[in-house]
Amino acid sequence: MKIKLNNILTAFLLVCLCCTVGCHDEKELVNLGNDIPTKLQKLYMVGSASPDNWDIDHPTPLTKSDDDPYIWIYAGPLIEGEFKLCVKTGTWEQPMFHSMTFLEEIGETPIVDKPFQPARQGGDDEKWLVVKPGIYTLRFNLRARTYSSVYEGEIGSEVTPIETSNVYLLGTASPTEWNLSGAEPMERSDNDSYVFSWTGDLYTGSLRFAISTTNWEAPMIRPFSDNEPIGKEPIENGRFVYRNGNPDTNWNVTNNGNYTITLNLHDWTISTVFNYEIENKPIQADGVYIFGDPVKYLDHKAPMIRSEENENIFTWRGWLGWGWMQLSLAENDWDHLLHPLVDKSPVGKDPIIDQNFNYPYGEYNDWNVETQGIYTLTIDLSKRTFSAVLEEECDERPEEIETEGMYIFGSPVEYLGSKTSMIRSLENKNIFTWRGWLDWGWMQLSLAENDWDHLLHPLVDKSPIGKEPVADQKFNYPSGEYNDWNVETQGVYTLTVDLSKRTFSAALEVECAEPPIETEGVYILGDPVKELGSKAAMSRSSENSSVFTWRGWLTWGWMQLSLSENDWDHLLHPLVDASPIGKDPVIDQNFNYPYGSYNNWSVNDEGIYTLTVDLAKRTFSAVWESDSRN
Repeated sequence: MKIKLNNILTAFLLVCLCCTVGCHDEKELVNLGNDIPTKLQKLYMVGSASPDNWDIDHPTPLTKSDDDPYIWIYAGPLIEGEFKLCVKTGTWEQPMFHSMTFLEEIGETPIVDKPFQPARQGGDDEKWLVVKPGIYTLRFNLRARTYSSVYEGEIGSEVTPIETSNVYLLGTASPTEWNLSGAEPMERSDNDSYVFSWTGDLYTGSLRFAISTTNWEAPMIRPFSDNEPIGKEPIENGRFVYRNGNPDTNWNVTNNGNYTITLNLHDWTISTVFNYEIENKPIQADGVYIFGDPVKYLDHKAPMIRSEENENIFTWRGWLGWGWMQLSLAENDWDHLLHPLVDKSPVGKDPIIDQNFNYPYGEYNDWNVETQGIYTLTIDLSKRTFSAVLEEECDERPEEIETEGMYIFGSPVEYLGSKTSMIRSLENKNIFTWRGWLDWGWMQLSLAENDWDHLLHPLVDKSPIGKEPVADQKFNYPSGEYNDWNVETQGVYTLTVDLSKRTFSAALEVECAEPPIETEGVYILGDPVKELGSKAAMSRSSENSSVFTWRGWLTWGWMQLSLSENDWDHLLHPLVDASPIGKDPVIDQNFNYPYGSYNNWSVNDEGIYTLTVDLAKRTFSAVWESDSRN
C-alpha cells in the first residue's frame, strides 16, 4: 500500500512540473512539497553565471548521473554572476529550484551537501551567486535536495593547446557572414604558431571562429556565454571555449567598426581592440521593388532604379495611390522585405528624410501612403534609410507622355533650319537633352517633327531663357495656353526636358554672339614652332569641347592658328596684323573667322607660353611664363 501511495505522489509531482506556471515575474507561490524526491528527464542552469546567460530558450544543460537518476552534475566554466535551475526550455512559466538564501555564494571554498529549496513557482526569487570565475563541478541531489561544489581551477588553466594552421571568422558580423567555405582567414604569427590575428571591418552581429571551412560539425572557438559583447571597450586576454554547437554560443559585435582581434590558441584567450567606427554594412541586392496598393495600377509592383554613382542607392519617381506599401529586395517573394520601425509609417505631405528601416529582422511593419500624388522615393542600402518626398498632390495619376522624339523650333535655331532634334537619355527614356548655340527669339518645343499639334507650353508666355538658369520649370501638355519661350541672351546652352516630371531646364554655358566654330583640332603654324617642324597641335579641353590649349617654347616670328593641319584655308585671324605676343599677357583677344583680313600674330619675346583658344567666345589668350627652357 505504501509503494502504491509513493507511486501516486511521484506521478502527481511530474504532472505539476509539466504545468505552465509563473516564474520570471514570481507570481502566486506554488510549492511542490518538501518530502517528495524529484525525478526529472531534464535539468538546466539559467543565469548570468552560466555559459548561456539568461537564454531560457537555450539554457545550460546538466548531466544526469549514470549511477543515480536523482543526481545531476554540471562540470564546466562559470563566471561571476547568478543562476538558478529550471526543468524545461522556452518559458519562464515553470517551477524552478532556488538556493535557500538570496545570493548564496559559490566560490573557491568547497561546499558539501548543502540544502536547497524544493521546486516551486512564485514567491521570492533566491539565486546562487558565483563569486569567482573558474571551472567548477556542481552536484545536485534531487532526492535529498542537497548540492555540492568543487572549484577545479581557473578557466583555461588546464586547456590543451589547439593545433591548427588556420583560423577563420564566421558569423553575421564578419565580412563573409555564414559562408563557411569562403570564410575570412586570420593571419598566423611568425613568432608564435598558436597566435592568430586579424584587422578589418566588423558589423553588428554574431561572431565565432572556425578552424575548418568544410565541416560545420567540427569544434569552433566560442565565448562561454551567448552574446558576450565585442565593442569599443577593449578585451584583454578574455577566455573562450573550444567545442561544437551545444550550446550554440557566439560573441555579439555591438558596434560597427574596424577591429584588431588576436586569438591565443595555447592559452585559449581572445583580445580585441576597436580602431575606429565605420558605417553600416551595405545590404547586397540586385534590385529594390515597391509592392502594394499604391502601385496597383502597375500590377502592384514597380522596380526602383539603381544609381550609376552609388550602387547602394535606388530611386523611383511616380504616382502613388492610397494604401499600405512594402519594399522588397526580391521581385517575386515576400522573404526579403524592408520594414519601417513603426507599423503603418505614414507617407504623405510631410517629407521623410533618411528614415531608418529594419532588415532582415524586425516587426512585419508596412508604410502607409496617406496622400495621393507624385513622389520621389529613395532607398540607401548602406545607410539603411528610406526617403519620400511629395512633389505634387493629385488624386488622379497624370497621363504619361509617350513620344519617339523631342524637337526645338523657332528663331533661336534658325541657323539649323529653324529645327533641331534633342537626344533621348539611354538611362531614362523620359529625359531629352540638347547642347548648342541659341540666338535671340521665340522658341517652341514639340513632340513631333513636322506639325504644331504636339507642343509643350510654358505656364507663362515669353518665358525667359537667358543668363539666369531655368531649373525644373513646369510646362503644360497637351492642354494649356499657347505660350512660347523667349531666348534673351545669345550663347551656348544645355536644354533638358523631363517628360515624367513635366519640367524644362536651360543653363547658359557660354555667352557668345555667334555659334561656336566646329572643328576636330586647332594647330599652331609658323616660325615660333619651327623646332617642332613649324606645326604644333593644341589639346582639346575635356571639360569644354570649344576650348583648346597648348604649353611650350615659342621663338620669334610670325604665327598663325588654323583649324586644319594641312592647309591655309581655315585660319583664325587677329583683328590687327602683327598682333604682339610677348611678356605682356594677351587675355580673351577677339579673332575673325572665317572672314576678315589676312592678319598674323607676332611673337616678340622668346619663352615658355600657355596659349588658349575658345571657339565659342572666339577669343585667343597667350601668357608668357619664363625665358628658361628648364
